[in-house]
Amino acid sequence: MSSPSDSPLPDTDLLRLARQGDSAAAEALLIRHAPLITRFARAMCTRREDAEDVAQESLITAARAFGDLRTDHVESWLFAVTRSFCGKTRRRRKGQPAETEPLEAEALATPERGPEQALAARELGLVLDRAVRSLEPDKRAVLVLRDMEGLPASKVAAMLGLEVGAVKSRLHRARVAVRNQVGPEVDQLESGLVGCRPRDLPPADLVEQVRTAVRAAGGEGRRRG
Repeated sequence: MSSPSDSPLPDTDLLRLARQGDSAAAEALLIRHAPLITRFARAMCTRREDAEDVAQESLITAARAFGDLRTDHVESWLFAVTRSFCGKTRRRRKGQPAETEPLEAEALATPERGPEQALAARELGLVLDRAVRSLEPDKRAVLVLRDMEGLPASKVAAMLGLEVGAVKSRLHRARVAVRNQVGPEVDQLESGLVGCRPRDLPPADLVEQVRTAVRAAGGEGRRRG
């Protein structure tokens, strides 16, 4: 038996059904995009608990808004929602000491590397993590999606509501800023960062988050009605 996330339907069809109140389609759409949304939240928030709250709030907001959504670019809209919640969290946390959880750096170590090389890669990953987290949010968002997630500039532009030229400009400034902190160890920055990303939520937890969001949205809709 297939799960909602296995749906072969494209986003546009799932969104059309979700707008009509189809909870299975809403689940499938959110589950499809939730891993990237969750990683994005964890890269943009300094605290793990804040990132998980942001991901959950974003899912609930999305589930509640499908009926009134006017855009067909659901991925870009989801990122806008997530960025908004990340911004609110940063403002709420302003002035408090940061408690960061390092981004995962397994991609910097390969099977061909021995323990010492793997440890060096891990240390480099921690240095990269600090450098990435020191970026301004707009530059960090571009760097996370382009270099850490490996998405093409055109898709990053669509997600963040930018022109491709603006993405390239922000990305260049972000890379320069990170290089200035990390030093010459990372000459090809994008190659070093692809795959160095926050750990995904376990699939079961992720599915339950989505189902909770859809149930919450359904209850809210009945109360409004």
